[in-house]
Amino acid sequence: MAKKKLLIVLPQNDLLKSEGTMYIGQEAEGLITRMAEYIKNFKGDRVFILDEHERNSVEFGLTQPHCIVGTWGCNIVDEISKLDMDEKDGKIIITRKKAFAPMSLGEMKLEGKDDEFHVCGVDLSTDIHDMIVFLNTVFITQGNFLPKIVIHEDLVGGKNSDFGQRTLERLRAIYLNIQLNTEER
Repeated sequence: MAKKKLLIVLPQNDLLKSEGTMYIGQEAEGLITRMAEYIKNFKGDRVFILDEHERNSVEFGLTQPHCIVGTWGCNIVDEISKLDMDEKDGKIIITRKKAFAPMSLGEMKLEGKDDEFHVCGVDLSTDIHDMIVFLNTVFITQGNFLPKIVIHEDLVGGKNSDFGQRTLERLRAIYLNIQLNTEER
């Protein structure tokens, strides 16, 4: 039986709140509301992919300090973290990535060739692109096939920048298993 998984990328205060160190801008307000509604009603596993860094992270030579372990900025925004998510609809999995290291998605196993991965969240640079490459690599090696991946365009923040839009266009052009859902919520 096909299993759906929702990948929620970087739904954290430092990125989605105006007080955050890497705030993506005004688009975050509507994005949080749309994501919260979608996450709450999603039937399937919900996988939160969070960024986290130590205070002395070498990456901070390249970027603003953000999502530092133990700080408000590293937390999931309240509008999402306080949702009443029923685990009978699917597991809730939290995975954390540090700096440029690959994401630890070890709990995600193939259920069948009809698996679907739905994607929403923040794409600061290539976060979503890198995750798709990672997923495709893992699933080709695990099952010798590519799962269906649906990127919900209205649920991706940071895409209003030229770079973010190019990331989505590049994914569409390269990967045949990518479907862009442009439905407005």
